[in-house]
Amino acid sequence: MQDYLTRLKSAKAFLQELEELLAKQNPLAVVTFDLVDFRSVNDIYGLPNGDQVIAAVGQSISGVSESYRIGGNRFAVVVHDATQALTTAHSITRKIESIRLSDKPDYPVLRLKVRVGVAIYPKDARKLDDLLKVAHDAMFADTPSAHRSIIRGLP
Repeated sequence: MQDYLTRLKSAKAFLQELEELLAKQNPLAVVTFDLVDFRSVNDIYGLPNGDQVIAAVGQSISGVSESYRIGGNRFAVVVHDATQALTTAHSITRKIESIRLSDKPDYPVLRLKVRVGVAIYPKDARKLDDLLKVAHDAMFADTPSAHRSIIRGLP
């Protein structure tokens, strides 16, 4: 099950594979992230260029552990070594924020920002739905109005 635009695994694959991983009861981390105010990218650059950006995000994270597109501008990564969750979150953020529409010199500079949430199994939750809720809530907790990357969910 693959997302047509990003070539990442799909949301359905994410849920199935995460359920299987949790059944093994090995510690892991779920890193979820979305592109902040992505609608403005589509408004400024147009939908085809928005799709190009989504595809570029997929390409930039395709080598990071198990990567998934779980919604329009939402992605997830499963990190098997939970101690590497913060490092992975920062790496993803840097990769995504470096994406440029280089073939569009007459367009405004593209500045992607990422909102990230992390949930650790079994520390934060033991059930799939609960783990995803922790990651989701962490993504939106105390979101500052400043335009910068936000990483929530880790001490």
